[in-house]
Amino acid sequence: MKIILIILLGISSLLSATIWEIKQDGTGDFISIQEGINAAADGDTVLVHPGTYYENIDFSSKTIVVASLCLTTGDESYKYETIIDGDQNDSCVRITSGEGEGTMICGFTLTNGWGISGGGVRVRDSAVTIRNCIIKDNYAVGGGGGIFAYNCLINLEGNSIYNNRARASGGGLLITSPGGSTISPVNIIWDESNLNSIYLNYGLTGNDIAASVTAIENFHVILDTFTVAELDPYFLLHVNSTGQFSGNTLLSANNTIIEEHVNDDLYVAPDGENSNSGLTLDDPLATLNYALALIKPDSLNNNTVYVADGVYSFNENDNWFPLNLRSYISLEGESMANTILDAEEFPNSRFMYGRLIRYNSHIKKFTMTNGISSGMALVSINDFYNETDIVLENIIIQNSKTNYYGVYTAFVAAFLKNIQYHNNFGGVAISLLDTRPNPQKVHIENSRIHYIRPWEGASGAYGTFSRPMNITGRPFSDIPFQVNLINMELSDSINNNTMSRCAGIAVLNNVKLNIINCTLGDLRGSGIKGAIYVDGTNAEVNIYNSILWNTSTYEMFLDADDTGHPSTVNISHSIIRGGEDGIHDPFSHHTVNWLEGNLDEDPLWVGEGDYPYSLSANSPAINAGTLDLPPGITLPETDLAGNPRIYGDSIDMGAYEWQGVDAEDDTVMKIKQTRISNYPNPFNPDTTIRLELAEAGRIELSIYNIKGQKVRNLLDAHTEPGIFTCNWNGRDDNGRPVSSGQYFIKLKQNDEVTVEKMMMVK
Repeated sequence: MKIILIILLGISSLLSATIWEIKQDGTGDFISIQEGINAAADGDTVLVHPGTYYENIDFSSKTIVVASLCLTTGDESYKYETIIDGDQNDSCVRITSGEGEGTMICGFTLTNGWGISGGGVRVRDSAVTIRNCIIKDNYAVGGGGGIFAYNCLINLEGNSIYNNRARASGGGLLITSPGGSTISPVNIIWDESNLNSIYLNYGLTGNDIAASVTAIENFHVILDTFTVAELDPYFLLHVNSTGQFSGNTLLSANNTIIEEHVNDDLYVAPDGENSNSGLTLDDPLATLNYALALIKPDSLNNNTVYVADGVYSFNENDNWFPLNLRSYISLEGESMANTILDAEEFPNSRFMYGRLIRYNSHIKKFTMTNGISSGMALVSINDFYNETDIVLENIIIQNSKTNYYGVYTAFVAAFLKNIQYHNNFGGVAISLLDTRPNPQKVHIENSRIHYIRPWEGASGAYGTFSRPMNITGRPFSDIPFQVNLINMELSDSINNNTMSRCAGIAVLNNVKLNIINCTLGDLRGSGIKGAIYVDGTNAEVNIYNSILWNTSTYEMFLDADDTGHPSTVNISHSIIRGGEDGIHDPFSHHTVNWLEGNLDEDPLWVGEGDYPYSLSANSPAINAGTLDLPPGITLPETDLAGNPRIYGDSIDMGAYEWQGVDAEDDTVMKIKQTRISNYPNPFNPDTTIRLELAEAGRIELSIYNIKGQKVRNLLDAHTEPGIFTCNWNGRDDNGRPVSSGQYFIKLKQNDEVTVEKMMMVK
């Protein structure tokens, strides 16, 4: 059914070309679009009749037109009726093989594409006109959720690009080009009569549009509708050659979706709606992405997005990760254990990212689970150009994989408190970097990095091995990069990469590192040289009240072969396996000051329970520490288990303070307040419930669901003061497994009731 094309789009000249008609009822030339493309030659048109086509079409280097009946009739309603559904297999449309000017895609709804880059349309090394298309609900593992434009000439005419997502830059549109490209620079032409609309897309940076300097030097975006009225790099990001926001950027938009940002706190809940105001707990928004777009950054009065307990994920409630963080905006969950960001193991599913913006904000009380980062970090804060403060507090990161880092802070003043990083695979748990001449300080306290393993089969730089920390400063600088680690546990990690050498903390170049009351234990692997590995110049490492025990080889290894810039290590009141000989300096030009109070004795850890690296009653670390600490160091009030930091005559060594447990009867001598907790939390399906009872009496311990219905009786007995544990296997009183969701532990003792929340995640 081949027809000679005589008139196309009002062009009066006769053209020798063919129209290939696509009809799903079989009355055309083909029933699929790709079949028409395969049959077409340069200059032909593939004319698609209404229907939903579950395809991922590829122009296959042909300069052709693929269009709905919108092209021949001028009736734009056909774009709603002619749908290319990518079926989450690949980009809806690929134009990536040198297609020339005259290539066109016209009059479609492009949706449900999942591409490496360009979920809706991927354009590379080609020229194309995209006309009168709806590009929505597409997704990219990399950049350009709606459109990815690389080394290309692209005309955009009358398109609506919205609700697309990218795990890298440019949720709606990513424009980029390296040097030496075949079409350089990239040229994006915004039609000024048939205007485009781009709004409410989400990406790693540049939610709606992201462009690099090599692509476009002067960037003027002309639209009918955009998300916001004023130019804001959070929505439209154009960076120059140094990675800063480019001043050569203009935005002209007739209409906006968010007419005015909300200069107030906002609330998000799993049962919220984005049509709500978000201003109260009773009228919450549905997604963190929309809340971050809606809220106003205010440097004088930082606003906060408050997040109710529950599970936030793409499949549950349309929450998209990573979250693109905003300047001066804080995020705070209702509780650390039960406000859960679930990345669902989607490829490249990081949790949070922030770059090139001022933060001065807090991220508090979240559990982040099931992330996979094939590039960079699960949580990344990076700001070379601004004076930035960031606080991460009460964060659990678990059941995730990374080729690079877990938490990455670069060029920021960071305060990290109660970071629980456990049961993760690959990479470096926490990486800290500041290579500027005037680096800012980083302080980490009461945090735990426990059980990390290599990511089997990973291909990234660090995926094939694992270790707790990297710390990197500026070589030969006058001002060191100062990092304080206080009350930290780094334990049970395996690094089998023989080239990495470090099992615990890698210290690189001009770092002043204070390690105070830390426990480094069971850091193992083949080829490992030390739990602390100094491989940079001018480092200063001060170790006080700490325990380094049971590394595969040495507890500390000084490996920087630069006699002109040696490093210094000061060790006081610490347990080091092997004693002074446990500090190995093969080049003999570094300085190791072995000060008072150091021991080479087994620390006698408990070895089981929630805190296996806490001290048993006979530990030589008890009361063996010192309060004569380096200047500027202040100890937190509690140890890593939440107990008073000093109990008895003096401070203990390590991250845990012994709380007066007698070796003979293992009875807690004094508990001041009754408390309940459970671990792990979230859990699936088993969890251990811990009771700290301050008085004797009859107790009733029960589990309730979120509706207030009792699902399980666990205990009904008389008890004495002390610490007790019991297990719940995630089943009700009838032995049936309970569903995912929030549950409550209810303890009734002598008419006093204590309640704690927990979360089952299957």
